[in-house]
Amino acid sequence: MKNTEKTSSSYSLKALLGAGGMGVTYLAAYEGVEGFQKQVVLKKLPAQWSQSSELMNSLMNEARLSIYLNHPNIVSFWSFERLEQEYAIVMEYVDGCTVSSLIRARYGIPPEVVIYIVMQTLLALDYAHHLKDEHGEPMNLVHRDISPDNLLLSREGHVKLADFGLARFRDQLHQTQPGTIKGKFGYLSPEQARGEVVDHRSDLYTLGILLYEGLTGQTLFAREHSWRALQSAMDPNFAPIQEVIPQIDPVLAAIVQRALSPEPTKRYPHARAFFDALEACILPQTQEKLRRITADCVRQFVAQPNQPASNASSAQSSGIFARSFTQSSPLLQAQRRPIVYLLANDALFDESLIRRLVDPWSNQKSYQIQLLENNDQIHQALRALLSQQRVPAGVIFGGLHVALEHPFLQALKDFHDVHKVLVLAEAQPELLRMAIELCGISTVHLGRPSLSDIHERLRVLEQSSATIQRLQLLQRNVEHSSVKEAELRDRLSALADANLHATQIIEELQLKNSQLEGENIRLERSMSSSANYLGISPEETLLQGELRHIHLSQLLRTLSEHDGIFCTHFLKTDDSLQAMLYSQGEDILDVRLGSTCGEEALETLLGWHNAHFFVRAHKGPLQRSMQRQLDLKLLAQLQSFYPPPEKG
Repeated sequence: MKNTEKTSSSYSLKALLGAGGMGVTYLAAYEGVEGFQKQVVLKKLPAQWSQSSELMNSLMNEARLSIYLNHPNIVSFWSFERLEQEYAIVMEYVDGCTVSSLIRARYGIPPEVVIYIVMQTLLALDYAHHLKDEHGEPMNLVHRDISPDNLLLSREGHVKLADFGLARFRDQLHQTQPGTIKGKFGYLSPEQARGEVVDHRSDLYTLGILLYEGLTGQTLFAREHSWRALQSAMDPNFAPIQEVIPQIDPVLAAIVQRALSPEPTKRYPHARAFFDALEACILPQTQEKLRRITADCVRQFVAQPNQPASNASSAQSSGIFARSFTQSSPLLQAQRRPIVYLLANDALFDESLIRRLVDPWSNQKSYQIQLLENNDQIHQALRALLSQQRVPAGVIFGGLHVALEHPFLQALKDFHDVHKVLVLAEAQPELLRMAIELCGISTVHLGRPSLSDIHERLRVLEQSSATIQRLQLLQRNVEHSSVKEAELRDRLSALADANLHATQIIEELQLKNSQLEGENIRLERSMSSSANYLGISPEETLLQGELRHIHLSQLLRTLSEHDGIFCTHFLKTDDSLQAMLYSQGEDILDVRLGSTCGEEALETLLGWHNAHFFVRAHKGPLQRSMQRQLDLKLLAQLQSFYPPPEKG
């Protein structure tokens, strides 16, 4: 859009941002009094699309839901307008780019930033999943459409989750029926691909896909709309991330594996648990530091959108981020090395020394030195230490830290395996005594240290790192055995309780079995009566059943796995209307229903839910009445407009 277009007295369209199946988005200017202007985004539903009840419901659902959403990691909602016969949502304009634009530009991003983007999105989801209405009632919100297109990055490094048009929540205008697939191919959870009712754990699975693709640079699932792509999402089978990136931190690999568990019960129970796991993995990096790194990446991309990042390899950028840069990242490699903390703010540690010590690109030792400088870093390191999640191999500190009784040093008193290096300007017996009482000392360096001095004091770590790791592994195994023993006792107790109720359970199962047998007898008699009415013998029937138990598209998908032309007879149980459908492979050849045939007959048949069906092989010529073949993908979309009634 080259010229400014006036939409009303308040908004002027500036540029087309994008168009898709859910509407068209524009960059616009809101014009107020005294020349006030503010850039906003208009998401419009063109007049020619407003006849679609599904699109209108989606837009209005998004507007109704946006009233409740107020979070720094979610795109802000302004208002819902009707501009010249077109409905529009007015939203915050995020000055930056989308993650998908980085994909298309083959732009490399550090894995730290990948994790940061996922973590910030988890904060948005943690808020959204626990959202309540004005009466304090849970809204049971599930986004269902998380993808690179809907993740916005600002020039300041902030992450914003957008587009709640496909979100499922308690009071939406039109509830999605079972069997209907909502979301983008390539980013569907297994239960979402099967058309089941999903909960918040489906969103966490999708973020697991983004995390995997971001770290490996490989596309996890096919993005095209095909039955094979849907099958791969329903039954995921992909290489574990440690096979793609052998040097990845095992803790990070375990996080990715848990997030991508096909079974929802084996994933993280909620977004906060997923966030906490990632936060512990990137210690002692701070959110603020990662935000600044992200901001630098976004600004570089916006300034030169067609120029790949200097650290990216465009030849290996088939996924979200360049794999070549991911594999060489010191974060992924360094996480496997023992950590040595350096306590800052001592006059003996000048900025040049600190910068060279903590630089992961230049430090090729068997240990990794990390700086504890501010309260946030100290708090995170303390939490990881006290929870035994991350115990450092060593710590370097000065006399000032001893005099001030630094809290991290106090916590180290009972950790005798940690190598503690005290740096003093000169010998001070009183400080030495205080240090021994405060946390203990492994070695002392007198005078202003150089880079080689520090590494010399830490040489023992290179000699004993393997021993320390074996001891830590042994300790974890002992702790793991204790946990397993406690779990075993709990299970034995639970089994004893279950045995007390075994008789009652058996009786309930016998009653249900009796009811099922009665239902099967009723169904068998009803199906036999319908077959006799239609004149179909059991010998020629290949498959039979009721439409209330299976979608028409699912039935035909089953038949498509076999060769030949099939004729499916339908008998409506309430008024004895009959219909016949001919299919071959994934194509519908013809439909006949009374005096109607072709597309008109198919439209009527889609509304049948209480009908028996009988499948037989078709022999002989077929005189078709349909003008074109209809494939199963289009049939599945049509089926969503004729949902079955909810079961009582």
